[in-house]
Parts: sequence; structure tokens; C-alpha cells
Amino acid sequence: MRTRLTTLTLTLVLGAAGAAFAQDPQPPQPATPPAEQEPQTPPAPAMPEQPVEPAIGFTTDSGMMFNVIKGSAAADFEMVLARLREALHKSENPARRQQAASWKVYKGTDPLPDGSITYIFMFDSAVKGVDYDPVKILSEAFPTEVNALYEKLKAAYVTLNKVSATMIMDMSTAPGGM
Repeated sequence: MRTRLTTLTLTLVLGAAGAAFAQDPQPPQPATPPAEQEPQTPPAPAMPEQPVEPAIGFTTDSGMMFNVIKGSAAADFEMVLARLREALHKSENPARRQQAASWKVYKGTDPLPDGSITYIFMFDSAVKGVDYDPVKILSEAFPTEVNALYEKLKAAYVTLNKVSATMIMDMSTAPGGM
């Protein structure tokens, strides 16, 4: 019984000491003195605003975009292309006019097995650092109409693939020719 009483007393004393320690207004001392603590890194200064990378851009002089379009949406896609052409030509931005000068559109004459059609955009002199995103171009020229045009594009697409390309051979010249 004496052991039980001693254990109970010890528990009460330690509990009271813990409560007193918890009420002590002095914060505990750090494990390492302040002089030995690692210096805190100041926040990095704000970086100047970086130019926005184009959503669809080219890193070479030539490029292609392969647009696979649902056969049932080909007419809508071509209507949006006509508006895109108009947007490029009416723009006062010289880069947009450069884009128009080198942007050729080809339509596949053989439908794919699922009935979709491939439209190839070819850029013989791609404008580096400029966005070729059709929705962005359309939004610049037709801000009140862009949502409806975007919905038509979204409904038409099966896939879109972009390729930056470098010519490695000109087949029009004879071997060894200059």
C-alpha cells in the first residue's frame, strides 16, 4: 500500500510541476544559442515580368500543325478558318501579317477510317516567339464573337499536333548539285 501511495504522490507532484511549468511566462531556451543558429534566407526579390511563351509557337523557321477534324464538323472548321484569315489580315500587328504571309492550309482529300479529315497548316517562314493559337488570334480581332468561334473549334477537333521543323534536304536539286 505504501508503494501505491508513493506512486500516487509522485504522480500528483509531477502533474503539479508540469502545470506550474506550463503557466511559467518564460519561454524555453533554444537548444542552440542564437549566435549559432542558421541565418534565415530573406525572401527572393520579385523577378521582372518574363515574356509569355506562346501557347502554340515555333522554335525553327518552318513548322506544321496537323489538325484532325471530325468529318461532320468540317464546314464549321472551315468557317472558323475563314474568320482566322480575316483576323490575320485585318490586324495592325506586323507579326500577325507576317504569319498570314507564310501560313498555308491544306485539306486531306482522303478521310481517315473514322471519317475525320486532316487539315495541315504549313509555315514556310514561321515567326519565332509569336503565338499561333487560333483562339488568341480570333480574340484579338473578334472579342465579342470569340466564344462562339471557340465552341465550334472545340467541337470539331479530334486531335492537334504541332511540329517545328528544319529542312534537311531539298529534293528538287540533283545529288551533288549546288
